Amino acid sequence: MVLEEALVEVSQRPFGLEVPPTIRDRRREAFLDAAEALFLDQGFERTSLVQIVGRSRGSLSTLYEHFGSKQGLLHALAARWRTEVVGGVGDQPGKGGSNAETLCMFARRQFAKMSSPRSIALMKMVFSESLRDEDFAAQTYRDLHLPVLDELAVLFAQWNELGGARIDDPEAAARYFMSLTAGDTVLGKLFGVNEASLAEQEIDWRVEKFVQQFGIT
Repeated sequence: MVLEEALVEVSQRPFGLEVPPTIRDRRREAFLDAAEALFLDQGFERTSLVQIVGRSRGSLSTLYEHFGSKQGLLHALAARWRTEVVGGVGDQPGKGGSNAETLCMFARRQFAKMSSPRSIALMKMVFSESLRDEDFAAQTYRDLHLPVLDELAVLFAQWNELGGARIDDPEAAARYFMSLTAGDTVLGKLFGVNEASLAEQEIDWRVEKFVQQFGIT
């Protein structure tokens, strides 16, 4: 049945236009929306797959097909959230400005998204499950954090080649930038220390120092 639906959807796609979500895509998002709502309301441990299936109006077999387990659902939720927070590093609002402006917009957007109550609650669930399961922790770090570092490192290397920066080690600079603009704020939020939150002015100040250090134009 799933294969038949996919074939029908492919045959109906208009050439040259943006492809709309498939039935499979919509079902997957329904599971994620239901899981997120229940996890945030009841907690990860107290939420059952049966509850998620009931809220999403899907089936248990389809849920297992998409995610494999409740932990797989949490990983997928974290991946979706991370995409919302980071987006494309080199494709920030106001694209077309300088490299320095691109970094500043990225840092501001990431800070604003990560500081929301929803983001903090999701991060706490992911960290809690990571402490319980080392394999989950390793997979989450590999799938969510490393791609962002890789994208930043590639961007920094491109800026070097074009003469828009003087970054001797793009990979190390990527790790440094992420720690500089988000690390202590995230830690403070996870511990409930509101004073650890950065003001937008301090985010800009940190980015400015990074920009000056590496000659980013």
